[in-house]
Amino acid sequence: MAQPDIPPHKRRPGDGFVRGGGLVVTARRGDLAAALAAAGLAASTLPVPLKHGVLAEAHGGDLVLTGATFASTITVTLPGAATAPGRVLIDHTEVRRLLGALLPQRTRRVDTQPVTLAATPHGADLVADAMRVPLRVGDAASYPAPLPVQPTAFRADRETFAGELRRVVCALDHGGTFPQFTGLHLAPVEGGVQVAAGDGARLALAHIPTLEMPRPMAGMLPGALIGDVAAHFTGGEVTVGAGDGLVSLTSGTITATVRPLDVAFTRYRHHVPDAPATATITRLALIGAVRKVRAITAAKRQPDRVELTLGSQVVTVAPLLSDGQATAPPMKVRKTVGLDGDGWMRLVLRARHLLQALDCIRGEAVDLHATAPDRAVILTEAGARPSDPRAYRHLLPPAPTAP
Repeated sequence: MAQPDIPPHKRRPGDGFVRGGGLVVTARRGDLAAALAAAGLAASTLPVPLKHGVLAEAHGGDLVLTGATFASTITVTLPGAATAPGRVLIDHTEVRRLLGALLPQRTRRVDTQPVTLAATPHGADLVADAMRVPLRVGDAASYPAPLPVQPTAFRADRETFAGELRRVVCALDHGGTFPQFTGLHLAPVEGGVQVAAGDGARLALAHIPTLEMPRPMAGMLPGALIGDVAAHFTGGEVTVGAGDGLVSLTSGTITATVRPLDVAFTRYRHHVPDAPATATITRLALIGAVRKVRAITAAKRQPDRVELTLGSQVVTVAPLLSDGQATAPPMKVRKTVGLDGDGWMRLVLRARHLLQALDCIRGEAVDLHATAPDRAVILTEAGARPSDPRAYRHLLPPAPTAP
């Protein structure tokens, strides 16, 4: 069948498609781009010929986008977006790039512009701003079956859940190959769930209060994937389900189901005792001082080691250099415990790790809990105890002092 000849100035999204070719989707640019970004988190990025991508299919009048591998599934629903039944496997990265090319995001109003995606007898097309572009498609029949949603283990507030995950994923070994250093550990505690992550040196611990916990669960989940998908959640709550060797997370129109990592997490409780020395420091002032240290070490092309000298009333933050000693003006501390009189404690840390930990602390002040120069430093919010399971805690190991 020939394409209808429609003058460019009269074309609308969807004009020119061969009807009967299959799925037809009409949605706002911003909604489709966000849904593809979320579903694509679980999709494999194999080269052409397209073996994996995002499966788009109509369920009633809704569009369901599914990104799947044999270890994880993410589904995103766009209500009312499917105007014709069918299914097609698309290259989600290509579609997102085309959305940016056809409708560049110069203003927020661009996200409200309509776009149409439709299957044709020969593949699929994307129409936006009166332009039609063919898309690469794959074999939908060979796409992995989605992993099923599991019975509810606990429910939590979505903003709290996503916020606490953000505070621990920074301690993951991103790009690492050891699953115990790339996973998030969830375990039930009184009043909620404790989530932990660490790269073998650092360790971050956070507490997520639960709305209900009918079936307590514990396990290791793929950290980077869970952290990324949680940032896309839109519902008021997150429902976490567990069973049958799977864990599912649902919020709003997004559901992720993953296979837990078959590995034990570090036994960390004996690493977070209450420390004998604590210094309370203004957080933004400390961040500024550590950033200056990083700039100095980068300029000198030396390791980004920061030397903190804690006293009863002041703290100095200076770079640890291999070719001489740097000095810095003292910063006043708000309060100290265990550093009375003339007592001083010298700590050497990785500046990048310290900045990441400080960015995760909330409030105007941060507590640095120290036992000895050769032991890990524990960062908490002001007034929190390192042994409190409800507190956010970030452990940083000492950096080597040798050049």
